[in-house]
Amino acid sequence: MVSWLISVLNTLGISFTLAVILTGTILISATAGFLSNFLVIQKQSVLGDALAHSSLPGVVLAFLLFQTKDIFTLMVFALVFGLLSSILINVITDVTPLKGDAAIAISLSFFFSIGVTLFSYVQQLQIASQAGLSEFIFGSLTYLTYSDLIQYLGYFILILFILFVYKQQFKTVLFDRELSKILGLNILWFDFLSYFIITLTVILGLQLIGIVLIAGLLVIPSIGARRWTDNYSKLFFISSLLSVIAGVTGVLISVVYRGVPPGPIIILSLTILTIISIIFGTRNGLLTDYLHVNLFHRRMNHDEKLTLLINSLKPEIQKSGLKVFEFNKGDFPEITDELLEALSDCGYCKMVSPEKCVLTYDGVKKTQTLITKGELTND
Repeated sequence: MVSWLISVLNTLGISFTLAVILTGTILISATAGFLSNFLVIQKQSVLGDALAHSSLPGVVLAFLLFQTKDIFTLMVFALVFGLLSSILINVITDVTPLKGDAAIAISLSFFFSIGVTLFSYVQQLQIASQAGLSEFIFGSLTYLTYSDLIQYLGYFILILFILFVYKQQFKTVLFDRELSKILGLNILWFDFLSYFIITLTVILGLQLIGIVLIAGLLVIPSIGARRWTDNYSKLFFISSLLSVIAGVTGVLISVVYRGVPPGPIIILSLTILTIISIIFGTRNGLLTDYLHVNLFHRRMNHDEKLTLLINSLKPEIQKSGLKVFEFNKGDFPEITDELLEALSDCGYCKMVSPEKCVLTYDGVKKTQTLITKGELTND
């Protein structure tokens, strides 16, 4: 899969190094965008931030002990500290009156402070292998290699395997935890699995975007995707797509303008895409909602006007029926020119002469609908 994607990018005139970086970016962005729904839907967006920042001491401690930037080693230590962070959050909420957001803030600050302290200590050491550690933590394209990409693919397959095996269970726990309890699902186990794959994604994103900004990649995509659809499958696809678009955009800009780190550009691009989604999204987009509300009110006003017209014409309608119905407006003083003009504009009636008006097919059908709903009577 990796070789195929790199070869495709090479055929587009992209160098091997950039193809490796773009392939890794696509894998990481798609995974993070997919998992962002786990946090946003359960209203645990801040938890993603906590897990990301809590992994910093694990990363630095792993480097201190083994003096390596191997992804697997860093992942193990970061996972341990991420789980410790989640345990601390649960303990605080269980034994104190503090709520979840306060517990998350305490845990995030505590572990991130430890990480910054350890990182400052590492920077003072004369260790040759520490070169590039700061870029590794805060995001850089320089140190992403083909061997890293192969490891990324392995972890990506592991994440997909977990999500595929427990697809229905994750869906139930994600959208209805009460139903999950009734069905006997082990919610604690699925919470652990979600924390595991989220922390794993954090580690995979370190070289690309860094710990400081990776939380944005774990939250923002779902916010934008939810403005386009309610469908479960489409939601996960769109969130991944938005994340990939932002990731590729950030990498390309970082390559063109050398020295600009990709992380901030990726998050900036993702934020812009989300703002566009919030405005133009087909589901609850601000512009879409505005148009729907105005269309609804216009239709409601037109229905009210048609009701007023039909009530005035009721005696004539009872005689001739609705299939073909025309009338002289001069015979009905209560029917104003403004009323007929409004109904003509919406297609419910048509002026066939200055004095004669006829109900259109749409007007007849709408009148029959109003009668069926009981808003008009045909007696």
